[in-house]
Amino acid sequence: MMTLMMGPSQSRFGRNQTKEWMNTLLIFLLLIFIVEQAIAEVPEWTSTGSITEYSDQSRYIVSVGMAQSLNIAEKLAFAKLVEQVKVDVSGQSRITKGFSSNGTETLEYESIDVDIRSSVSLNGIEGIQIVARHLDSIKNRYYVFAILDRVKAANALAFKLDSLFSQVDAVQADMYRFIKSDNPSKGFRSLVKISGLFQLINSDLVMHQLFASGEMKAAEGKRYLDRIRSHDRYLSALFVDVDVLIESEDIQLGSSGLGAEEPFLLSFTYQSKPIRFVPIRIDVKDDGYLFETGETTDGNGKLLVKVQKIPYTGNQTNRINVELAVTNEIFNSIPPSAQLTIMLNRKSDVTILLSVRFLDPNYSNLAPVIESSVKQLLSGQNFNLAPSGGTSKPDYELSIQAKVLGYPGYDGLKFVEIGGVVEIKSSKTNKILKIINIQSGATKAGGLSAYQAAEKSAVLVADVLRQELFDELESVIGR
Repeated sequence: MMTLMMGPSQSRFGRNQTKEWMNTLLIFLLLIFIVEQAIAEVPEWTSTGSITEYSDQSRYIVSVGMAQSLNIAEKLAFAKLVEQVKVDVSGQSRITKGFSSNGTETLEYESIDVDIRSSVSLNGIEGIQIVARHLDSIKNRYYVFAILDRVKAANALAFKLDSLFSQVDAVQADMYRFIKSDNPSKGFRSLVKISGLFQLINSDLVMHQLFASGEMKAAEGKRYLDRIRSHDRYLSALFVDVDVLIESEDIQLGSSGLGAEEPFLLSFTYQSKPIRFVPIRIDVKDDGYLFETGETTDGNGKLLVKVQKIPYTGNQTNRINVELAVTNEIFNSIPPSAQLTIMLNRKSDVTILLSVRFLDPNYSNLAPVIESSVKQLLSGQNFNLAPSGGTSKPDYELSIQAKVLGYPGYDGLKFVEIGGVVEIKSSKTNKILKIINIQSGATKAGGLSAYQAAEKSAVLVADVLRQELFDELESVIGR
């Protein structure tokens, strides 16, 4: 029999190898334990989106936000609440909302900054809170569970509505007293406050109707409608004794570039007493008007309105409505107003020389077609058009260089577009001030021949240039 003998060094090597293997095994088991513990500690709501305590959907709106930072996770949770309320509110025609994007995370979501008409936002709604947070250390993710308690929100809004109605009562009491006094102006200024309060009530009521129970909805809705109708009846009777008179000429001459020749002077009275320092509102159908006037009537109940600029409207007669700004769209009663009229027959001091040239001489006979229609547009804007070959030098030169672009036709039809550029040049400096490209795609036309198609296309050039040409003329020339 043979006996295998090991030396001291071999024995130590075996023990060290066993020790290393045991250490590796212990580390592996420890990692498994840590992972299992981490998984076991992840709350169920992070995946289900529900917590038993807040599972009553008739009372709670819930959401879960997840992100790599706690701040973003909270914003995301709130944004998801907002999105759910947005869906509910979409049927409420009196509410509009705007959402801004916050995309630092890979997830797409909307921020909690909600813009609801009349400054009502979820930031001011009670009953919104974060009830749970969790950090997943393995995934490095934060989870946030947020709720909106409908009952708390409705109760808080009902309390706010009570406060607003109390303010209306107080202001109305002052208004009735002032209107009957020798200084009714204070009463009319109170009307402005009342309209603002009803606007706030309207917005809060929309949110209250969203969260409240059926009985609360009906009660608050009835109170609101009753108060609106009562105030509307009062306004209807009050406005009968309000007069808005135009003390100057109610029809003035002017042009779109120069405005009206003379200012309008208006007076506002109630039972022959001046309505002093009350806000006014000017309504026009088109954008681009420029007025010089006060925001309120003056100390004598009068208002001076200078019309400095009128946009191009294509109309010879332009009307402007002026009224007391003491109500809003909630009410049916409309304050008495005055209508100012401006007749556009005043020529601008600026003279323009117009020329049209086709790059292809085969189409030169179409130049007068474009020239005639553009002249008609400029004349409608009351520009002075300098005659070709005239002795006096114009202020500006408007040169149209047109180009016919052909397209393949079919069955004997030809299609063309007219492109090119419009140059606005100062005659004094000989400098080109602006170049406008003709949008050729909008002039496409067809005909039996290319020339016939071009004739039709030429008629369209003026309409294509209309708005951009007038905008640039007003901008560059600054009549």
